[in-house]
Formats: sequence, structure tokens, C-alpha cells
Amino acid sequence: MAAAPFVVIAALLVTDRLLVRVVEHRLTERFGCTGTFVGTRSVHIGGFPFLTQLAAGNLRTVTATAAGIGPAGRLTDVAVTFRDVRVPVWSVLLGRGRSSSLTVGSVSAAAVLRFGSDDRPVLAGSGGLLSRPLAAGSSAEPVLPPGTHLDSVEPMPGGLRVTVTIPGGVLAETGGRLCRG
Repeated sequence: MAAAPFVVIAALLVTDRLLVRVVEHRLTERFGCTGTFVGTRSVHIGGFPFLTQLAAGNLRTVTATAAGIGPAGRLTDVAVTFRDVRVPVWSVLLGRGRSSSLTVGSVSAAAVLRFGSDDRPVLAGSGGLLSRPLAAGSSAEPVLPPGTHLDSVEPMPGGLRVTVTIPGGVLAETGGRLCRG
């Protein structure tokens, strides 16, 4: 009987780690089937224990990484971290639910913005050039979503590593772009 508490604790630890891996795998599949994230993709849910975060419906951090965004390869080495993600328990487990019920405290994103043929950064998806120089600490509203803060810009071979922070709120509708299942 003295071993029973240890068995229960061990079972909870194993369940916690298995469940977080299942949810991470499911989210990775969902991000991959959108067609937006290309190449190697992964999702990591931070914080321990996962079961208590899940029961509370509040995930501390969720980080999605991808080799790139879009087929043009203009944004590469992408890492997006969602902090203080509040979501209904069953939508995490089943990968379903309305995006209107998903809120985040903040989003940090980093990616390499590849240079175009004229050695100037190209804005992903638009085919156009950035209309003004990028400077760390500047407000980026004209180029990025409202409220976005440009945290850093670092030169890299073939491009610029750009890091931004976006204030939290309710995530926008996905328009059906996330796969079901």
C-alpha cells in the first residue's frame, strides 16, 4: 500500500506528458494543412504540468515554428509564441471550437524577411517593397496589424531577422482555413 501514492503520481506524470504531446501533434497538423506554414513545422506547449493548465483552460505559452510562410519563401525561420492562451478545454483536446472563444494575452513573432532581387526586403505576400525603413522600437502600424510593436531588426545573410509583439485579444476568424479532424 505504501507504493500506491508513487504509482498514482507516476501515472499522472506519464499522462501529463503524453497528453501534451498528443495536443502538440494535433496542433502541428492543423497548422500544416492551412498551406500558410511550409516546410518543417512544430508546436510546443510550455509550462508544467499541462493537465492543470488544460483544466483551467489557460495555456501559459504555445510556440509554433515553421521553415517558412507561403510558397514564395519571403518569410523563413518563423517562430510565433502565444502567451496566456485562454481556450475551452474540449477545443484543445478535439481541435475544434470557435475561434471567437480563443483569446491570447500577447503574441511574439520572429522571422527572417528575405531580400528581393534588388537586395531590399520584400513584404511577404504582397510582392511590394517596404515603404519605409524599419527601426527597432518603432510603431509598425502601416505595415503590420494595428498595435504591433517592432521589437528588433537584425541583418542576416540574405535578409533581415524581424521580431514583433502584438497585443492580445480575441483571435480573428480563420474563415475555415484550419483543417478539421
